[in-house]
Amino acid sequence: MDSSDFNNGIYNNISQQPRNYKELAADLAEVWAAWRKSADPSQFFSQPCYSHVVGTVGVWNKGELASVPGGRYLVPASPVAPVGSSKTITFGAVAAEVDYTRSVISLDFGSAVPEIALAGTTASDLVKADFGSLTLGTLNPSFTPIADIEYVQYERSAYEATAGIIDIPFPGPETAAQLQNGQLAIQVQGQTIPSTVPDIRRPGHATVVVSATGPLLALSEQIYTAQTDSRGIYLDEGGSREFQVSVLQAGAPAAGASVLVAKFDNNLSLIPTTLPQFVNFTNGQQQIVTTSGIPTSVTVVVADQNGIATVGIAAQSPGFPVLGFFPFAIGSALPQPPATLFPPGPAFYATVRVLPFDSSVPGQFIDLWNSTHDPAQAWTFVYNNILYIYDMIFSVMLKYINLGSRDAVEKSAAAIAALIAKDVAAESTMAMPITRDLSSGKRTTLQLWLYLVNKQYNVPVLSLADLKGQAQ
Repeated sequence: MDSSDFNNGIYNNISQQPRNYKELAADLAEVWAAWRKSADPSQFFSQPCYSHVVGTVGVWNKGELASVPGGRYLVPASPVAPVGSSKTITFGAVAAEVDYTRSVISLDFGSAVPEIALAGTTASDLVKADFGSLTLGTLNPSFTPIADIEYVQYERSAYEATAGIIDIPFPGPETAAQLQNGQLAIQVQGQTIPSTVPDIRRPGHATVVVSATGPLLALSEQIYTAQTDSRGIYLDEGGSREFQVSVLQAGAPAAGASVLVAKFDNNLSLIPTTLPQFVNFTNGQQQIVTTSGIPTSVTVVVADQNGIATVGIAAQSPGFPVLGFFPFAIGSALPQPPATLFPPGPAFYATVRVLPFDSSVPGQFIDLWNSTHDPAQAWTFVYNNILYIYDMIFSVMLKYINLGSRDAVEKSAAAIAALIAKDVAAESTMAMPITRDLSSGKRTTLQLWLYLVNKQYNVPVLSLADLKGQAQ
């Protein structure tokens, strides 16, 4: 949080309007004091962070993913230095769409050019780094220019006017063939280009020297891409899932292309076969490969005639694995997954949340009830094992329901039952908890308690069969 976050009363009508940390602490202390005195939640307030946002509205073509731009894909090739600076910066990725009918190349610079931080801070005044004139061209294998992109086309005002979309007309009739037969690339001019020369004092060694100033490749096209709309996959204990990956070659569906899928942990490090696995693959050509001395389990799946590959996974242990996608051409050598997903470079991936394995919790609750028939003990079990964490983390819930109050939760039993149903958690924005991290075992336990509440605790023998017919 920085000073730009203290904006209540500017874009909203929230009465509490702190302008620094000291005022924020005082306002929060006042709110909590009111809560402790009278359980009045009306004074709780949000402290939003406001940002500048740009965006575009475009045509969503049939077969395109909902969450990823289509077209051709340029990734960083070399760090480059802004004009007048010796500090190098890496460009962000660029999506490109070539319209051969209109003879226009559209470049999406939305995430390409970084903004400059103000001196001594991490904040920015949104001024774009100035790399001078960029040159768009193709590699085949040498660089052939197409057009220059001047700073006025990607600086702040231009970026805000078009959300970073830069349209470049074909400069001549030969451009179409050049684009079809070459790899898109962008050079930055005026860069210091290092080279190595032999060190005559130490045979077999080389010395790095600065040889010249000239153009340096900042971005180059990655011919094969593998993207998915299944960015965040949730798996319960014993759960499995298949999801689709769209494989493209130079922006077009790559029928028959292959994708190697590897598993990384939440630190983005390759998961060795010697460690417990969060998920196992359930389809494709499964095998063990060794990279950087690390043996790891991978699978290779093949794209169908529409360029769609299917990946299957099954939960093995709770955690946050990341699946990295490495597409390659028919007949090419098997790619080696890196020891770390990124860096070294851009990656295609999906994240997975394997929820806690709580299958024993419903049985513990059933045993507690059947041996005590004590509503107070049943509530304590449910609060301590399920509701406590949400009560502590999401104090904003006090506006709607006090999760620490048995009476308040019992009165809202019907609403809670509807909002925690598994199908609601998977699809609805009304799902509770809002983080969608209620495990299957704890959901079942909470549903059992809600069943007791609905029956006014008049349940001599509780069992899982009592939930038959309910949405699990």
